[in-house]
Amino acid sequence: MLLAFATLAHLAAAPFTKVEESFGMQAIHDLLFLGPRKLKQFDHSQFPGVVPRTFLAPAAVAAAASLPLALLLRFGVVAKLAAGVFARATLAMFSVAALSRLRGAVELAFGRQASVFLALLTSLQFHLPFYFSRTLPNTFATVVTTVALADWVDGRAPRRALVLLAAAAAALRCDVLLLAGVVGLHLLLTATLPFLGAVAASLAGGLGAAAASVAFDSPFWGRGALSEAASKEFSWSSSRLVWPELLVLLFNAPSSSSSSSTSATGVVSSASSHWGTSPWHWYLSSALPRAMGAAGLLGLAWAVAFSKGDEKKKTTKTTTTKFVSARHAAAVAAGFVALYSFLPHKELRFLMPVLPLFNVVAAVGLAGIWGGGDDDGGGGEKGEARSKRTKAKRSSFSLSFATLLLRSLAAAALAATAATTGLSLAAASKNYPGGVALERLHALVEEQEGAGRGGKAGADFVVHVDVAAAQQGITRFGERSSPASASSSASSSSSSSSSWSYSKDETLKPAELFGAGFTHLVSELSGVPGFELIEAVEGFSGLKVVVGEEVSRPSPRALLRAFRARTIPRLRLAMEPCIYLHRRKAREAEEEAEEK
Repeated sequence: MLLAFATLAHLAAAPFTKVEESFGMQAIHDLLFLGPRKLKQFDHSQFPGVVPRTFLAPAAVAAAASLPLALLLRFGVVAKLAAGVFARATLAMFSVAALSRLRGAVELAFGRQASVFLALLTSLQFHLPFYFSRTLPNTFATVVTTVALADWVDGRAPRRALVLLAAAAAALRCDVLLLAGVVGLHLLLTATLPFLGAVAASLAGGLGAAAASVAFDSPFWGRGALSEAASKEFSWSSSRLVWPELLVLLFNAPSSSSSSSTSATGVVSSASSHWGTSPWHWYLSSALPRAMGAAGLLGLAWAVAFSKGDEKKKTTKTTTTKFVSARHAAAVAAGFVALYSFLPHKELRFLMPVLPLFNVVAAVGLAGIWGGGDDDGGGGEKGEARSKRTKAKRSSFSLSFATLLLRSLAAAALAATAATTGLSLAAASKNYPGGVALERLHALVEEQEGAGRGGKAGADFVVHVDVAAAQQGITRFGERSSPASASSSASSSSSSSSSWSYSKDETLKPAELFGAGFTHLVSELSGVPGFELIEAVEGFSGLKVVVGEEVSRPSPRALLRAFRARTIPRLRLAMEPCIYLHRRKAREAEEEAEEK
């Protein structure tokens, strides 16, 4: 319940989505409001992106949300934007359910206390609860990989773990291959599975998911739906059969001659390097510390240093279950990060499949700290016996000084993690000015144009959304109508009072927007010929430290000034205008705009 509440709280604080999540959100929208029979009106038909992505996961979310949404929309309980939030909440519950399965595995392997700390730590962190409702390929894959990790940790279904990992790699996110590889290597080195058994399980999952993806995705992506870049890169590929994740893998492979380059050091970079590169240590030095938080780092360090390294076993009359140790789990997670560090383009979300595993190790460490440092969380026959002995020692409820000190340290780390999460969530909630701007435009137009400025009921409003605005929170869920035109980049429909249409045409220059007939603009430009500015929408621009009357960026120097002034520095979210709303000027201004 705590994790579900935390995830939904993150969703409520930041209900809009950015460009990385665009394909998933648009696909869910189009499946819900258009259906497969209107593929030409789907967003990906007009804006296919660099490489294709699978419709399998968006279809699963849309299917799960369709019945309740149909009822809510039919009776007018929710608006269209709220339908998008509901769809994301559905994905969030899939994510929470997957982590609950992992919690059950942790309880079997490491004990009840470690399971509780896993839920508590994950709920207090920022990145996992924030991403659990985000329609990223990483999130879709993480739902499956988390269940697979649960099967691996509790040792009850190691073959199924490989099947799920291979399936996720083949259909949802090709980089899961790295996780499947390190988990498979562990199963082989610990003699949990024979080599042929591991290969058979991986092939079954991979080939089955690949076949499902080709069969399901080809109707969406075949016959010219691929982007121009993808069509050139894969001219050899059939125009009728498309395997999205294979094309993604090949497009980002270093051997891709047209999209890769060789650096001065001789290292060949993949096509993803065009979106920026980071040093090899970035995951270790920046991404992981931010993702884990103070409590996660403390628990991780304790578990690696003091937990038992041997695999635990639990034997029944018919079976013997081998649990994964905390150190082995840490080694597998670290192996994934090490392999991924070879890719120059790095993003924190790429680590999502192993963040739950890092949290498992950290939870074991926190359980050990909370227990006074004399156990590693329990689990297995030896762990259960040790837990009973620990409880017996403390039957008088007397705690040693060392135990109180360790518990205070853990509590302080958890509080610090919660504080940084609150700050991060506050910043994230202000980081979607495009979505906010479109909502403001609807409100302003209906109030000012429809009533306050004498506009006619049932007027036609034609809105142009530029690239910057579209990337910062605008999706079809934010439109006041469903797309109805398949012949242009604009999507339109009519309601009982007015007609709204939207265009994301990227070829138009600012001077051409007036002649194109748009009535309103949502743009990063503060001035456009032929249009008047009606409102500026602010977005998050950075974190500031306030010491007295002086405002500066966070730095050791700012803390030193606060120390010398004997005052507590205050943190402030800096905001600046990001997206501007424009209205077409009156008739007398048309000639002047045309002259410009």
